[in-house]
Amino acid sequence: MSCNPASPAKRFAALVLCGVAAACSSPPADIVRETRTDTAPLTSRFPAIGTPVGATWVTWNNADPRVPGPTTYRIDAVITLQPQTARALADLTNPAQVPPPEVAPEIRVEVSDGPFATGPALNDALSTPGWAATGYLDSARNQLVVNATGD
Repeated sequence: MSCNPASPAKRFAALVLCGVAAACSSPPADIVRETRTDTAPLTSRFPAIGTPVGATWVTWNNADPRVPGPTTYRIDAVITLQPQTARALADLTNPAQVPPPEVAPEIRVEVSDGPFATGPALNDALSTPGWAATGYLDSARNQLVVNATGD
């Protein structure tokens, strides 16, 4: 085998390594995001939302049959809360207003223009064992946007 970097053996080895690296680092092309409107799965995971008036949410995960390992689940939800629940959660936010949060493209149209409030106390109230959540509350519309990651 020659030390020439352009030798056929080295080019083949480089191609194999590139192929392995690409297979391990690229996400699967068939990630399915399921858009839902039922609220029971949300209320069981995030009891602080009470009994919502309605919700549109998307769930997906990073499962890849090509790679063994843990699976991370994601939920992006736009939830219309009961007024009393929205008031209770508003007490957990910081007074600073933030721009509308990012959500999965399938439900982006559901997010109001805000203004939104957020804060560590709101995130703590929404997070439950196995789920880390970030919440954004539009108090004027009783709308809560949740970005959550679970295992």
